[in-house]
Amino acid sequence: MFVVCCALFALSKMMTEGAEERLQKFFVVIQLCHSERSRGISRCKFEAMARDYNFWIYIVTNRNHSVLYIGVTNRLSRRIWEHREGNHPGFAADYRCTKLIYYEWYRDIRDAIARESQLKKWSRTKKVVPINRLNPSWRDLGANVLQET
Repeated sequence: MFVVCCALFALSKMMTEGAEERLQKFFVVIQLCHSERSRGISRCKFEAMARDYNFWIYIVTNRNHSVLYIGVTNRLSRRIWEHREGNHPGFAADYRCTKLIYYEWYRDIRDAIARESQLKKWSRTKKVVPINRLNPSWRDLGANVLQET
């Protein structure tokens, strides 16, 4: 019970000191407690650390390179496997977009979603520029991604 009280106190303190900024980030609260039983005191120290997350925006295409699908995920290997299996009905499955030709890594989901939205608004000509920079031959990068799992 004491641990829960300490955790709630630390969280309430973090929220009052710049709550909006802290709520927009992901945090892990680490508790370091050292009891001093002789005096009946427990000193609890809380630290907030930003967690490392992996978010990916990616572009997949079909065999003829006639369609580009842009998505965002937190596990690129799983998502590419899902595209290849055709498990999720929708645009990518309808047009058989299974070939990974481009991806970018982000730590913050908001940045990844903003980039995905930006790319989706671009014309095909503009989308091809970053693809050609990373992958000029448009080879399937999915095999490398799937091997990493």
